[in-house]
Formats: sequence, C-alpha cells, structure tokens
Amino acid sequence: MLALAVVAAGVLALSGCAGMAAPAGGVPATPGSFPRPAAAGEVLAQATVLQNDGEAPQLCLGGVAESYPPLCGGPPIVGWDWAAVEQSETASGVTWGSYAITGTWDASEFTVTGTPVPLSLYDPLAVLDPRLDEANAGRSDEAALQRYQDELHAAD
Repeated sequence: MLALAVVAAGVLALSGCAGMAAPAGGVPATPGSFPRPAAAGEVLAQATVLQNDGEAPQLCLGGVAESYPPLCGGPPIVGWDWAAVEQSETASGVTWGSYAITGTWDASEFTVTGTPVPLSLYDPLAVLDPRLDEANAGRSDEAALQRYQDELHAAD
C-alpha cells in the first residue's frame, strides 16, 4: 500500500512539470474575439451620454465612474445634439447626461432615431395586464363574480 502511495505521488509531481501540447500543425491557437451582433430594428438604450471636448459623444455602456465630471466609455452616438436635450451638465470640458434613447445599433455605433428623454422623466410604457382585457374575460359567469364580490365585502 505504501508503494502505491509513493508511485501516485511521483506521477502527480511529474505531471505538474508537463507542458501544454501544441495544436495540430505546431502553431499555437490565437484567442478569438467576442461577437458584436447588430440589432434588428430599433432599440431603446437607457444610459449616460458623455462627450469630451473635441471628441464624438459616446453611449456609456457598463459602469460610470462617479467622479466630477464622470468617466466612462462606449460606442459613438451618431445624430446626438446637446441643444435638443435637457438636463445635461458640463464641467472641465466634459458634457454628460442620462437619457432613454431610441435608435439603431449596427454593432459598432448607435444612431439616434427618436427624441431622447432624460431618465429622470422617463416612464417605460405600461404593460397591459391580460386579466383586464375584455376579450380574455375568463370562464366565470356574472352571477359567480357578483357572489365572490359580495363575500369579499361581507368579510370587511
């Protein structure tokens, strides 16, 4: 039993010294890149838009450093006009604001197609509750519904 343990320890020690085998052909594989798919149709972005003096405005996707002015990065925005939006701020040559923006995404840049709305004023469209749709009234008849309603009022 002791001999088996010594052999196993030796195999483990030697396998730690082994190198990786090169792929077929002897050329090491290069890492791939992540796909950047384009969106079909319009999309809605809710993000910070930031522009440094002399640079194109960018859509900040991901984290935003909450310094003053903020720092972030992202794809360029085509068709952005600071004069057409409210609630922007400028400091140290940087202009920024947070908006809901309708546009198109071609996998490299975001193109504005709608009027941007400041996120502080943005209210997403309400989702219609399917239970309120008269075409989806359910199977209960009017008498049963009235009886349930009367029972609930009596419980008060």
